[in-house]
Amino acid sequence: MSTKTKEIVEVYGKSKATEHYLSPSRRDGVKIAWEEPFSCMVYQKAIQKIGYKPGQSLRVIDVGCGTGDGIALLTNSLMKNSGFRLEDDIDYLGVDISQEMCDAATSLNIGRKNVRFAQGDVRQGLPNENFDLYLSCGVPYSHLTSDELQIALENIFTNIQRQNKQSVVLIDVLGRYSIEWISKWGKNRWDYRMNFFQSDGEADFTPMSFYSAEDLNHLIDQASANVNLKPKEVEFFDRSIMTGRHTSTAEFTPNLPRYRNLVNSLMSPDRTTDFEELVFKLDVDNAPEEISNFFKNFSVYWNQLVAEAAQIAGKPISRGYINLPPEFQNFTFELQYLIDKSSTRDIRASVIEPTLAKYLQRLESSAQPGLGIGHTLMALISF
Repeated sequence: MSTKTKEIVEVYGKSKATEHYLSPSRRDGVKIAWEEPFSCMVYQKAIQKIGYKPGQSLRVIDVGCGTGDGIALLTNSLMKNSGFRLEDDIDYLGVDISQEMCDAATSLNIGRKNVRFAQGDVRQGLPNENFDLYLSCGVPYSHLTSDELQIALENIFTNIQRQNKQSVVLIDVLGRYSIEWISKWGKNRWDYRMNFFQSDGEADFTPMSFYSAEDLNHLIDQASANVNLKPKEVEFFDRSIMTGRHTSTAEFTPNLPRYRNLVNSLMSPDRTTDFEELVFKLDVDNAPEEISNFFKNFSVYWNQLVAEAAQIAGKPISRGYINLPPEFQNFTFELQYLIDKSSTRDIRASVIEPTLAKYLQRLESSAQPGLGIGHTLMALISF
């Protein structure tokens, strides 16, 4: 953590929420290598749908901006690699109900051109400005009840209707059917807490709302009907199917393997990982059939990749063999090629495990069905 960030933590890390968002443990390997690239992929889709061209002004409102993750992701190297260079083109307004969050975000972004933060409540309306992208990240909408989220959507859609231009809305919420909270799958709002960051005390329980794609789509339909503004397209994306934050705590799913910790271990060159612990062996029969069938099919491919890595590492685990999808069938060939090229003594930690992590991330990203089965459910609403 930089000296500047440490100073900001000391000044603004007063509430548990702000302390968590400023926690240095927040950006672990999974966040950097799995979650942020996936989020940026969705952002890229949104920007493409707007029809943005380099040199144009991209006007963004980040609803529930927290300490400014949205502006960081939109202008960091991940977005640059996509061809979007937004440092000089973005006109960004971050809005959060917490003045403390806005103050911290302002301090973190001193000197950034056309970047502003202001206290506001989307349930009460939006600033009277035109925006191209209505962004959210960090599941701020899950703090609202479903009725409040519908009101927020109606306010956003009304603003889009008033400005009468091509716009995209990105909504992100907690996924109802994440493996992190199998015991809660029967409820759509319950007491949640962010106890997965290092802090001076226990995080408080907070009522949060959880959504399947069907749940969220119903609210979008209702809000658009009430405003009389029909979206051109609605797409859903699941982020962090196997590596959500609460796979590190198992607080809401007894006996849940610590998948996030295990994947972080795979990516660490100075650690070795227990392949058997990585195996997916959870009971998902209490989910709707579509959800249960996804997990059962996905687990077969996940476990096959783990078994192949374990076999090459000389630590075989007992698994039935299946054919992987074509895009993953060269896994063992790539592993063997990298092993043959490597001069390191610790092949397992330096070659086998990080390559397995890369393929597992690729599997999770390509297989995600947008059903509400990850830590985060993201919706792209195009007008």
